[in-house]
Amino acid sequence: MASGRVRSTRKLKQWIIEQVESGKYPGLLWDDSGKTMFRIPWKHAGKQDFRHDEDAAIFKAWAIFKKKYKNGDKADPATWKTRLRCALNKSPEFQEISERSQLDISEPYKVYRIVPPTEQNIRHLPGCKGRKQNTKDEQMNPSYEEEVEAKASVTLDLHLLGLKSENESDISSCMSLEDSGIGSNGSSPSPRETKPYSMLITFYYGGQLVCSKMVESSDCRILPSSPSTGVDRIMVPGNMEQVFFPSTVSIADVKQRQSTEELLKFLEKGVMLASNPQGIFAQRSCQGRVFWTGPCAPLCGQPNKLERNKYVKLFDRNQFKKDVCLYHMVNDPTPEYQVTLCFGEEIATGHPMTDRLITLQVEQVSAKQLMDTYFLESKELNITASPVLRDVSPSSYLLLK
Repeated sequence: MASGRVRSTRKLKQWIIEQVESGKYPGLLWDDSGKTMFRIPWKHAGKQDFRHDEDAAIFKAWAIFKKKYKNGDKADPATWKTRLRCALNKSPEFQEISERSQLDISEPYKVYRIVPPTEQNIRHLPGCKGRKQNTKDEQMNPSYEEEVEAKASVTLDLHLLGLKSENESDISSCMSLEDSGIGSNGSSPSPRETKPYSMLITFYYGGQLVCSKMVESSDCRILPSSPSTGVDRIMVPGNMEQVFFPSTVSIADVKQRQSTEELLKFLEKGVMLASNPQGIFAQRSCQGRVFWTGPCAPLCGQPNKLERNKYVKLFDRNQFKKDVCLYHMVNDPTPEYQVTLCFGEEIATGHPMTDRLITLQVEQVSAKQLMDTYFLESKELNITASPVLRDVSPSSYLLLK
């Protein structure tokens, strides 16, 4: 009868239930009528609207309960949150329900399920699918989710990027930003060598073109304004080129301008882009949601969301080269090379940008040049149906090497 009451996980379960029932903590409440799932507030401690007494209250209470904090100690919301998160994730009595969690709203929260005792052993048998296990990086660095406050390094799983290191015989389970092409250091190729992978970034407000920016470096971060010192440097190498959203003064409609400026506040940490021989990749760091369309979009005709801190391939250069060869032979379909990012609002292939506050298009310059060259030569030669006549000059193919 006293079998498990001394275990810390039992203490955690009892403690959690008591706190939810107490109603003392804003945002901590039951998520279902059967009281099998609960919501826990999950606001990032680095946000300007973070309320220490409310948003960190439950995490502070756990630190006090575990005797990790007492009055007079330095407040550390990030560490408090990390401790409770790790306790929940390691306990067999709790399961995170990610599909019910809401992390991209003004008052974000996670949902956890209290796992019945009859399920706990089953879920941990080999070969059985249970609660989401911590990744190697998360186990080594418990502050994985609080990368800004706890100064954790950013790592990239190879399977997320779909790439393998060609120079390593023993490939580890993760690699740094530098390996992915995001945040490359001084060993990067010279500007002349990386020119084929230069990016053209075009900004639109309300569907109206505002400006374009040529990025000749291998990576960049798109930001609404000058980044703050210190905190952002933890996440981004200092030599990464920074591209700023244009001013909103060109927006004539006052309401639209105000809405755009409000949205920009949620894009503080921006989006990182990398362009290399494999294609174009992105990592969203900002709080605001970002949706995208492009040749690599997994969902056709539906919104594709850039998940926070996940690395996503937006454009596959090798596939584009294959599409170009096919296009030369049969003149269909037209190869795609443009990627559209939409901030704060959903967008899908074929949707107009005119009713979206902030969108931008990204493309590798060489891909655009190749298609422009092909269409120009086709027009000049008055090419019709002959596959032989549709061959593009060899100089055009040099753009893809």
